[in-house]
Parts: sequence; C-alpha cells; structure tokens
Amino acid sequence: MLVVGETITGDTGNVIDTFTALYSPDLQAVLARRYDEGTSAQSEVGFETIKPLRE
Repeated sequence: MLVVGETITGDTGNVIDTFTALYSPDLQAVLARRYDEGTSAQSEVGFETIKPLRE
C-alpha cells in the first residue's frame, strides 16, 4: 500500500481540500482517504466496494 498526499485547489489556486490517499498498486485503486483534522486527531474514510469506472 502507498500513502500519497493529495491537495485539491480551486481555479484561483486556493486550497479546497487536503487529504492522504491510501492507494493499492495491486488493485490500482484508492482504498481509503485519511483527513487531518488540524489537531492530533485524524479521520479515515474507507471504501467498502471498489468498481471500475467503465466495463
């Protein structure tokens, strides 16, 4: 599993969201996202089902 930092920015370059993606190279999919709460707390959002975008 790879841990990859991600930042989403708006049209003007302002940061909209920052999270860490937990990526599986074997599955070629993000399995969960880890959000930093700005304190020592963090939350993880995992995916229960992974489906291809196109079949």
